[in-house]
Amino acid sequence: MTTVHTTDDLLRAARENKEFREAFRREILTEELMAVPDDTKELKAITTNIAATGEALNEQAATTNRQLQIMTEGITSLQQITEANAKGISDLVSSMADYKATTEKQFEQVQTQSAASKEDVEIARKFTSVHGLDSVPIDTTHIGRSTLRVWVKTYLDVLLALDLKQSNPLDKFIRPDIIAAITDITDEDTTPVYYLA
Repeated sequence: MTTVHTTDDLLRAARENKEFREAFRREILTEELMAVPDDTKELKAITTNIAATGEALNEQAATTNRQLQIMTEGITSLQQITEANAKGISDLVSSMADYKATTEKQFEQVQTQSAASKEDVEIARKFTSVHGLDSVPIDTTHIGRSTLRVWVKTYLDVLLALDLKQSNPLDKFIRPDIIAAITDITDEDTTPVYYLA
Protein backbone atom coordinates (compact mmCIF):
# COMPACT_ATOMS: atom_id res chain seq x y z
CA MET A 1 0.00 0.00 0.00
CA THR A 2 1.22 3.44 -0.84
CA THR A 3 1.59 6.07 1.85
CA VAL A 4 0.57 9.57 0.86
CA HIS A 5 2.27 12.50 2.67
CA THR A 6 2.27 15.25 0.12
CA THR A 7 0.16 16.40 -2.79
CA ASP A 8 2.75 14.98 -5.13
CA ASP A 9 2.37 11.57 -3.46
CA LEU A 10 -1.40 11.79 -3.94
CA LEU A 11 -1.08 12.70 -7.61
CA ARG A 12 1.49 9.96 -8.24
CA ALA A 13 -0.79 7.36 -6.60
CA ALA A 14 -3.69 8.54 -8.80
CA ARG A 15 -1.53 8.23 -11.90
CA GLU A 16 -0.15 4.81 -11.04
CA ASN A 17 -3.24 3.07 -9.64
CA LYS A 18 -6.30 2.97 -11.85
CA GLU A 19 -8.68 1.80 -9.13
CA PHE A 20 -7.45 4.51 -6.77
CA ARG A 21 -7.81 7.10 -9.51
CA GLU A 22 -11.43 6.08 -10.29
CA ALA A 23 -12.35 6.03 -6.58
CA PHE A 24 -10.65 9.38 -6.05
CA ARG A 25 -12.46 10.85 -9.03
CA ARG A 26 -15.86 9.60 -7.77
CA GLU A 27 -15.20 11.22 -4.43
CA ILE A 28 -14.05 14.56 -5.78
CA LEU A 29 -16.21 15.01 -8.86
CA THR A 30 -19.99 15.36 -8.94
CA GLU A 31 -22.11 13.01 -11.01
CA GLU A 32 -22.55 15.75 -13.63
CA LEU A 33 -18.79 16.19 -13.96
CA MET A 34 -18.31 12.42 -14.07
CA ALA A 35 -20.75 12.29 -16.99
CA VAL A 36 -18.82 14.99 -18.93
CA PRO A 37 -16.71 12.51 -20.96
CA ASP A 38 -19.82 10.62 -22.02
CA ASP A 39 -21.64 13.89 -22.63
CA THR A 40 -18.69 15.10 -24.67
CA LYS A 41 -18.83 11.98 -26.83
CA GLU A 42 -22.57 12.49 -27.26
CA LEU A 43 -22.05 16.19 -28.02
CA LYS A 44 -19.39 15.30 -30.57
CA ALA A 45 -21.78 12.84 -32.23
CA ILE A 46 -24.52 15.49 -32.25
CA THR A 47 -22.10 18.09 -33.68
CA THR A 48 -21.02 15.64 -36.38
CA ASN A 49 -24.68 14.98 -37.13
CA ILE A 50 -25.43 18.71 -37.29
CA ALA A 51 -22.44 19.26 -39.60
CA ALA A 52 -23.61 16.43 -41.87
CA THR A 53 -27.17 17.80 -41.82
CA GLY A 54 -25.80 21.29 -42.57
CA GLU A 55 -23.86 19.94 -45.57
CA ALA A 56 -26.95 18.08 -46.77
CA LEU A 57 -29.01 21.25 -46.33
CA ASN A 58 -26.38 23.26 -48.23
CA GLU A 59 -26.46 20.72 -51.07
CA GLN A 60 -30.27 20.78 -51.04
CA ALA A 61 -30.24 24.60 -51.05
CA ALA A 62 -27.80 24.59 -53.99
CA THR A 63 -30.03 22.12 -55.85
CA THR A 64 -33.10 24.23 -55.04
CA ASN A 65 -31.28 27.37 -56.22
CA ARG A 66 -30.34 25.66 -59.50
CA GLN A 67 -33.95 24.53 -59.95
CA LEU A 68 -35.22 28.04 -59.16
CA GLN A 69 -32.75 29.47 -61.69
CA ILE A 70 -33.98 27.03 -64.35
CA MET A 71 -37.60 27.87 -63.49
CA THR A 72 -36.84 31.61 -63.61
CA GLU A 73 -35.22 31.22 -67.02
CA GLY A 74 -38.22 29.17 -68.19
CA ILE A 75 -40.66 31.79 -66.91
CA THR A 76 -38.65 34.55 -68.60
CA SER A 77 -38.65 32.56 -71.84
CA LEU A 78 -42.41 31.98 -71.54
CA GLN A 79 -42.95 35.70 -70.91
CA GLN A 80 -40.97 36.55 -74.04
CA ILE A 81 -42.91 33.98 -76.07
CA THR A 82 -46.20 35.30 -74.66
CA GLU A 83 -45.23 38.89 -75.51
CA ALA A 84 -44.20 37.84 -79.02
CA ASN A 85 -47.47 35.92 -79.44
CA ALA A 86 -49.47 38.90 -78.14
CA LYS A 87 -47.70 41.18 -80.64
CA GLY A 88 -48.27 38.64 -83.41
CA ILE A 89 -51.96 38.39 -82.53
CA SER A 90 -52.22 42.18 -82.39
CA ASP A 91 -50.52 42.46 -85.79
CA LEU A 92 -52.81 39.73 -87.18
CA VAL A 93 -55.92 41.48 -85.84
CA SER A 94 -54.69 44.75 -87.33
CA SER A 95 -53.96 43.04 -90.67
CA MET A 96 -57.36 41.40 -90.63
CA ALA A 97 -59.02 44.76 -89.92
CA ASP A 98 -57.06 46.33 -92.80
CA TYR A 99 -57.95 43.41 -95.06
CA LYS A 100 -61.61 43.68 -94.06
CA ALA A 101 -61.63 47.44 -94.72
CA THR A 102 -59.92 46.94 -98.09
CA THR A 103 -62.27 44.10 -99.02
CA GLU A 104 -65.32 46.12 -98.01
CA LYS A 105 -64.06 49.08 -100.04
CA GLN A 106 -63.42 46.85 -103.07
CA PHE A 107 -66.86 45.29 -102.65
CA GLU A 108 -68.45 48.75 -102.52
CA GLN A 109 -66.52 49.75 -105.65
CA VAL A 110 -67.68 46.61 -107.45
CA GLN A 111 -71.27 47.28 -106.39
CA THR A 112 -70.95 50.92 -107.46
CA GLN A 113 -69.44 49.91 -110.82
CA SER A 114 -72.12 47.28 -111.29
CA ALA A 115 -74.85 49.81 -110.52
CA ALA A 116 -73.13 52.38 -112.75
CA SER A 117 -72.90 49.87 -115.60
CA LYS A 118 -76.60 49.10 -115.33
CA GLU A 119 -77.32 52.82 -115.18
CA ASP A 120 -75.03 53.46 -118.17
CA VAL A 121 -76.89 50.90 -120.26
CA GLU A 122 -80.23 52.49 -119.33
CA ILE A 123 -78.91 55.99 -120.09
CA ALA A 124 -77.40 54.73 -123.36
CA ARG A 125 -80.71 53.13 -124.39
CA LYS A 126 -82.61 56.33 -123.64
CA PHE A 127 -79.96 58.41 -125.41
CA THR A 128 -79.99 56.21 -128.50
CA SER A 129 -83.80 56.11 -128.48
CA VAL A 130 -83.98 59.93 -128.44
CA HIS A 131 -81.54 60.02 -131.37
CA GLY A 132 -83.35 57.32 -133.34
CA LEU A 133 -80.76 54.59 -132.77
CA ASP A 134 -82.93 52.33 -130.61
CA SER A 135 -83.07 49.55 -133.19
CA VAL A 136 -79.25 49.16 -133.20
CA PRO A 137 -77.65 46.70 -130.70
CA ILE A 138 -75.39 48.90 -128.56
CA ASP A 139 -72.38 48.63 -126.28
CA THR A 140 -71.25 51.28 -123.81
CA THR A 141 -67.66 51.95 -122.83
CA HIS A 142 -66.44 54.35 -120.19
CA ILE A 143 -63.89 56.81 -121.50
CA GLY A 144 -60.93 57.91 -119.41
CA ARG A 145 -60.22 61.59 -118.74
CA SER A 146 -57.15 61.66 -120.99
CA THR A 147 -59.21 60.26 -123.90
CA LEU A 148 -61.91 62.83 -123.15
CA ARG A 149 -59.37 65.68 -123.27
CA VAL A 150 -58.19 64.48 -126.70
CA TRP A 151 -61.83 64.13 -127.82
CA VAL A 152 -62.74 67.64 -126.59
CA LYS A 153 -59.70 69.10 -128.39
CA THR A 154 -60.59 67.17 -131.55
CA TYR A 155 -64.26 68.23 -131.53
CA LEU A 156 -63.87 71.66 -129.92
CA ASP A 157 -65.44 73.43 -132.92
CA VAL A 158 -68.45 71.09 -132.80
CA LEU A 159 -68.84 71.64 -129.06
CA LEU A 160 -68.65 75.41 -129.44
CA ALA A 161 -71.18 75.25 -132.30
CA LEU A 162 -73.69 73.65 -129.93
CA ASP A 163 -74.13 77.12 -128.44
CA LEU A 164 -74.71 75.72 -124.96
CA LYS A 165 -76.44 78.11 -122.60
CA GLN A 166 -74.54 77.05 -119.46
CA SER A 167 -71.58 79.07 -118.25
CA ASN A 168 -68.30 77.28 -118.97
CA PRO A 169 -69.93 74.19 -120.56
CA LEU A 170 -66.56 72.75 -121.60
CA ASP A 171 -65.50 72.64 -117.93
CA LYS A 172 -68.46 70.36 -117.30
CA PHE A 173 -67.41 68.12 -120.18
CA ILE A 174 -63.89 67.83 -118.73
CA ARG A 175 -65.28 66.65 -115.34
CA PRO A 176 -68.42 64.65 -116.10
CA ASP A 177 -69.94 61.95 -113.88
CA ILE A 178 -70.48 59.65 -116.85
CA ILE A 179 -68.48 59.62 -120.05
CA ALA A 180 -69.41 56.89 -122.49
CA ALA A 181 -69.07 55.92 -126.10
CA ILE A 182 -72.01 54.08 -127.67
CA THR A 183 -71.15 51.82 -130.57
CA ASP A 184 -73.11 49.52 -132.85
CA ILE A 185 -72.07 45.97 -131.89
CA THR A 186 -72.93 44.64 -135.35
CA ASP A 187 -70.78 47.17 -137.21
CA GLU A 188 -67.20 47.62 -135.94
CA ASP A 189 -66.50 50.46 -138.37
CA THR A 190 -69.24 52.78 -137.11
CA THR A 191 -68.25 56.00 -135.44
CA PRO A 192 -69.21 55.91 -131.76
CA VAL A 193 -71.84 58.28 -130.40
CA TYR A 194 -70.62 59.96 -127.23
CA TYR A 195 -72.62 61.16 -124.29
CA LEU A 196 -71.53 63.02 -121.22
CA ALA A 197 -73.57 63.51 -118.09
